[in-house]
Formats: sequence, structure tokens, C-alpha cells
Amino acid sequence: GDKISIEKLVDKPVKFLDFAVRESRYQRYGTEVLMVQIELDGVKRVFFTQSARIRRTLELFKDKLPRIGTIKRENRAWRII
Repeated sequence: GDKISIEKLVDKPVKFLDFAVRESRYQRYGTEVLMVQIELDGVKRVFFTQSARIRRTLELFKDKLPRIGTIKRENRAWRII
């Protein structure tokens, strides 16, 4: 799907379909980036993040995808609930 900003996903029910770790082109915050495939309102999209918290959550639920969750922002940190 087309790329979407993580900011546009905050507080919305999102179906997490799959994810992959890739080498980041922008290595300001690290060398790896997480590419996350989601479905929002029936449309497949992807977003990219270097959030270690989101990565840990998705790795924890990898065998249970697809899964619906909500992205939250706490100060400058992202999380999935």
C-alpha cells in the first residue's frame, strides 16, 4: 500500500498485517527502520518508524498478526495498545 505518516494513525483502530526490519536511509537515530504494513478503513498502507517500543510490541505479537491495535503517542514516544 501507499505510505502514510504515523502521526495520521494516532488514536485510530489499525489492523497490523506484517512488518519487516530494513536498513535505514536516514541514520540519524540508528541504522535500522521498521516497515509496518497496516490496513486503515479497508485500505492497505505502510508506515516507517525507528520506535523500539513499536518494534518490540510487533515482535511479541508476530505469530498473532493480523491484529487490531491503536497507536498512541506519549510525549515523544510511540506505543501500540
